Amino acid sequence: MKNFKLRKDLSITYWDRTLYRIEATKDLPKHGIKKGDIGGYIEKEENLSDDAWVSGDAKVSGNALVSGNALISGDAEILSNAKVLDNAEISDNAKVFGEAWVSGKAWVSGDAEISGNAWIFGKAWVSCDVIKTREDVYNITSNKQYNITITPNYIHIGCEVYSKKEWFNFTDQRILEMGNKEGLNWWKQWKPILKSICDLKRGETE
Repeated sequence: MKNFKLRKDLSITYWDRTLYRIEATKDLPKHGIKKGDIGGYIEKEENLSDDAWVSGDAKVSGNALVSGNALISGDAEILSNAKVLDNAEISDNAKVFGEAWVSGKAWVSGDAEISGNAWIFGKAWVSCDVIKTREDVYNITSNKQYNITITPNYIHIGCEVYSKKEWFNFTDQRILEMGNKEGLNWWKQWKPILKSICDLKRGETE
């Protein structure tokens, strides 16, 4: 059973395609959706399955698929043959297109663009940058409390995201201001490791 219906009376034309708002036909507690709530836009029923949801002014079109418990919100766009699966979330002005996949508990936000054959998975968090291949994203769950996502120009550690140059030039005092002494000790251990990874992958730490 579908958890939505197309509202043919609430349509827009987008890139020469007709997209329709969706209306929930059952409650979706995970997303805070009640039966009758109006969601975002999709082109056809095949764009959305399981308990996934599209909200706000987000758009899904082409042969793109949003499934599992995935959530698309804000002004996000899922286009072409892209797939957003599992518990992944795409928000803000983020775009996922081409043959890209986003799965697991990954979160793509901000002005990020995921395209090509890129695959964002696990607990990766991409809020900046343009991702075109699987090699553009490197995700690490450290043995402490911080999840690390490395993209071509940025490093996302926990809830903090800065350019590689910024991270490696931060003083100990600046790191302390982000967290606490434990966080500083963690950074002293991981900084050379991350620097080596960045140098090996892209050489873009300068």
